[in-house]
Amino acid sequence: MKKEEKRQVAQIEYMLSYKKIKNINLHIRKDLTVAVSLPIGVPPKIADQFVQQKQQWILQAQKRMEQQLKKQQQERLPSQQECMKIFEQADKEIWKLFCDDLKGKRPLLTAKYMESRWGVCYPAQYKIVLSTRLAVKSFAAVEYVLLHEYTHFFCPNHQKEFWALVEKKMPDWRIRRNLLKQS
Repeated sequence: MKKEEKRQVAQIEYMLSYKKIKNINLHIRKDLTVAVSLPIGVPPKIADQFVQQKQQWILQAQKRMEQQLKKQQQERLPSQQECMKIFEQADKEIWKLFCDDLKGKRPLLTAKYMESRWGVCYPAQYKIVLSTRLAVKSFAAVEYVLLHEYTHFFCPNHQKEFWALVEKKMPDWRIRRNLLKQS
């Protein structure tokens, strides 16, 4: 019996192995890689043809599995209520830095799952939304993201004025921002 051999057909890369089996077996692993097992003695071009025929099914199955993995990762996050407790606690400290500037009017703070952002500020709606993914980060990182979003009420973009205000309100912002990169 041969060990696994990496092969590629069109956009599908797969691992080919030979086993004492009667039929061709196709399996998508948890890491989304494709594995094909052939009966001993069957030429590898048969596996290539099989993968070619199943290409659409493979891509769809990988996409479904990827979505399931994302959902599982989301489920490991604290609940919406737990996230809000963390965010509201951090907001108490950050709000103090902006209370006078915002004339005592506190923006609405909400949480939702966001894959590619830690937070978003909607100045026109007077609202800050934080990603539930942020709740598992350090408290200092949560405070940084909140401060970052509060700053958008005064500077809509990330130009010089924005970072100057961030620096003024939180001199250690760079250290805190780096905490977001840690798992």
